[in-house]
Amino acid sequence: MLKIVITSIHFTIECVTGYYSKPYPHLGDENAHHTAMLFGFFLGSWIEILVHYKFPLPPRINQVMGFLAFAIEGLMMVFHLHARSMIDAHIHQLLGLTIVCSMIGAIGECFDPNNFWFIVVRSFFGLTQGSWFIQAAFVIWPMTTNPYFVWDPESHRSVSLLTMSYAYHLAGNAFLLIVTYLIIHTCVSSSKEEADEYEDENSYKLILNEEN
Repeated sequence: MLKIVITSIHFTIECVTGYYSKPYPHLGDENAHHTAMLFGFFLGSWIEILVHYKFPLPPRINQVMGFLAFAIEGLMMVFHLHARSMIDAHIHQLLGLTIVCSMIGAIGECFDPNNFWFIVVRSFFGLTQGSWFIQAAFVIWPMTTNPYFVWDPESHRSVSLLTMSYAYHLAGNAFLLIVTYLIIHTCVSSSKEEADEYEDENSYKLILNEEN
């Protein structure tokens, strides 16, 4: 339900900001591309709800829809680079690489949905997509005119620095997932120990009279 809300908000923003009335009512090409990228996740969210309510759908369709959503996003990204500056194209190429890695994790889950590492790979590159979107916004549409924060769109040096930034995104997101894992593991372990202790103290024990 949260994914439906988020994608619906994004759909609305793209339609409102990308609508043009002249020369005829239409949605701008770039905005239309973005809505297509979102559609797979929007559709997959509804499938998850149907699965939750026990509709007779094929097994592992959740994982298959996840892969399809990333595949649609990747397909649109391939043809989303025309007539862009060098730095803009490079941002989208790195994003495309991230989407491909997300697809690998998602298709692995289709065959082995409970594999810890497939889940981590999908989560890691999904997180990287999100953080990279934020990075891309500040590079392409800087909120300042300060030359220290404005990227040269046709500079090879900018491409090199942007690649370095992507590497830091990978390292930072890996660190974030490791910390999250440790926190959850600690909480779950302590909760399990408390539950085991409670069960030992309150469970029925057969008392044997060994003297007889």
